[in-house]
Amino acid sequence: MATHSSIRWSRYVTLPVALSLLVGVLVISPVPTDATDPAPDYLASFDACPDEIVPMAGFVDVPSDHPNAQDIDCIAYYGITNGAGAKAFMPESPVIREHMALFLVRLAGLLGINMPSPGETPFEDVASLEPESREAISQIYQLGITIGATATTYAPERNVRRSEMALFLQRLMDLMTPAADGRIPFGYTPDDVNDNDGNFDIGSPFQDLAEVRHTVHVAVTQLYELGVATGVSGFVFAPDAEMTRAALAESMAAILDHSNLRPRGVLVQVTPSRGVDDFEIVMMVSVRDDNFAPIVDVAVDWFYTDHPREGLESDGTCDTKTILGGGDCVWDADEDGVTDLDGNLFEDFHATPGATMSVNAWVGGRDGQRFDRDTANYSTARAKSERGADSLSVQHDVPANAARIGGGRALIVDLDRRPSVGFAIQLLDEDGAHLEREGVPIEIEVKSRAIRVDAEDVRYGRPDPDLFSLGRDTSFDTTMLTDEKGSVIFDLRGPVRNERLDTVTIGADCCTSHTQQIVWSDGESVLVATSPAFELYQRRDGDRIEFTVEFDLVDQYGATLRGIDPLYTGRPSTDVEANISYQLFHAPVPGADRTYVVGAVPNVGGSPSIRISRKGVRADIEIAIPPEFTEGHEFVVKVAAQIFSDRDADAYLDSNEVRYFDSDLLVWIVNNARGEEEFDQMQGLGFAATSGLNLKEVELYASDRKYRTFFTLWSYDPSHMFQANGEIVDIETFEELWQRRVNSIDDLDILVYGSSFSLTVIK
Repeated sequence: MATHSSIRWSRYVTLPVALSLLVGVLVISPVPTDATDPAPDYLASFDACPDEIVPMAGFVDVPSDHPNAQDIDCIAYYGITNGAGAKAFMPESPVIREHMALFLVRLAGLLGINMPSPGETPFEDVASLEPESREAISQIYQLGITIGATATTYAPERNVRRSEMALFLQRLMDLMTPAADGRIPFGYTPDDVNDNDGNFDIGSPFQDLAEVRHTVHVAVTQLYELGVATGVSGFVFAPDAEMTRAALAESMAAILDHSNLRPRGVLVQVTPSRGVDDFEIVMMVSVRDDNFAPIVDVAVDWFYTDHPREGLESDGTCDTKTILGGGDCVWDADEDGVTDLDGNLFEDFHATPGATMSVNAWVGGRDGQRFDRDTANYSTARAKSERGADSLSVQHDVPANAARIGGGRALIVDLDRRPSVGFAIQLLDEDGAHLEREGVPIEIEVKSRAIRVDAEDVRYGRPDPDLFSLGRDTSFDTTMLTDEKGSVIFDLRGPVRNERLDTVTIGADCCTSHTQQIVWSDGESVLVATSPAFELYQRRDGDRIEFTVEFDLVDQYGATLRGIDPLYTGRPSTDVEANISYQLFHAPVPGADRTYVVGAVPNVGGSPSIRISRKGVRADIEIAIPPEFTEGHEFVVKVAAQIFSDRDADAYLDSNEVRYFDSDLLVWIVNNARGEEEFDQMQGLGFAATSGLNLKEVELYASDRKYRTFFTLWSYDPSHMFQANGEIVDIETFEELWQRRVNSIDDLDILVYGSSFSLTVIK
């Protein structure tokens, strides 16, 4: 749709009620706040002054970059103003009441309001005015638009205040008939706002209306909802300030959008001009004579396409192969659509997802005339479809090593060290890539419960907390709108003192909801040894194998130890102890059946060099391969680790003291590997059968979308299929369930895997 360029300043043109704009306030705490800047809900769907149609008025004091240049051009095009003399408009000058009457009468005539014949008025101060001014004052008096400055005076030389103008425009608009297609409105009046059939939140952002009369407050609010009234700033209407000629031009141009007035000739417009996926597009074709009067019952031909060349050949004629909806680009007075009593033709169709739709409407001169843009009387409009969101990415800033409780859903957060948890929400397209889409509503619900949690109990190297509910749930919900990058940042504020359980649910109309529980705990920091970290696959160098295994030392909150308790400083000679050993196994290169026959390498094993620091435990393993095994063998190193802390120094490990052990860490050593493709077909079933080792090593690398099932490194992306609990789940749910439920190969099936398709099942 052609849009008026001053929209970027103050004008609004959009679909009616169903597609009204949304404006939100960024909510950063679990306390709902009232919106202070409501959005206009009753906006005109089409434009009376498209800037590519309406010429510049040529006023010397209105440069093209003036905020209201297009509005002034608009009212000059329709004859509402002739300027202030000498090709000047004087945009910043105040409107006097005499000129206001002239403006309103000319505007009323264009809006189709039945104008009374000039008659007598009770005003004793208008006799010296020009006849045109006296007649205009008489007409707006008879229409009830003005009642005068007093019972007997009009005060024609007095400047008009903004509050007065709101009343004048409100009364005038309630006399007009807006643009419509039968019962479907494409424009509105103040009475429509008052009726509020759409159950919108009616209001305005203006904070200086508390002292005005009730009638003025209502008029300003209604005109704001119509997109007709704007303030001198975002929150200030300035009711007692003088109305400038530029501001009046802005309001009158906006009123014209609601009316049936349209430019001369044939004009096609579409609404909305932007949408998502296969949204519905409404087309309006208007046909007007040289005096802007509707031409009724005239045949109109139209065709539309999603083709980049807009459905036209290089010579400007139609390319019938790319036209949609059966258009033939041939004008026929007996078969084409015809304009209604208002001189309009309305049709609707659906956009092709991700395409720009082009619509051409035209009126031919004879039956059988074929469309040619070089000779046809035609108009073009466009509507762009953008791909909608397919899923949400929800990330939080809780440390990755934070402990989970409650079936693995709730993350423990340190109440004493963190005031909040941040959630980063991002729209994703169907390929899993970031989708930049502004203004998409994201629904956030937070349910909270007072609790007591024992988060200091650690068993077998993992926190084993208990949670006790102390109260009923309280909740709040809010809606946030994505920014231009398609993202939202939500800050969940923690409690001031007492421990709390928060259940945060984040969703949108487009996508599956995400739920995350946060447990705010003030428990003392307790040592936890996390899973080992080492490179995915180790390589041998000649007759030597060298690699490092590291164990981070963090507390149950996933953070470096606080060191408040001297027993938890992490110094080597005090608290933390580690026993780490290794054993070497050999595996010949597999045969045709892909089976590995594995055995221990005799006399190769021992204890590596161990370093303990506040950060963690590091084991440097160096192995010399015996000469008889240097050729034709692959290797696996089995690592056994024990990391523990005697918290009360009594030489015994109590239930709340750390025991981390794993006797079956398996490190696959690759001979002359050239890349990840080397691992894609290694299944290792024979290795498991002959070695007796527990093949439980299964790890997920969500950041680069890979996971490892012992010998095999798999890659995956959102286009693949993931199944859990007998149902297909999205990629985020798959990754979440993996962290909670997948501990070994026995928990997983890869039923189908290929370069472009896979089906992975969590049992």
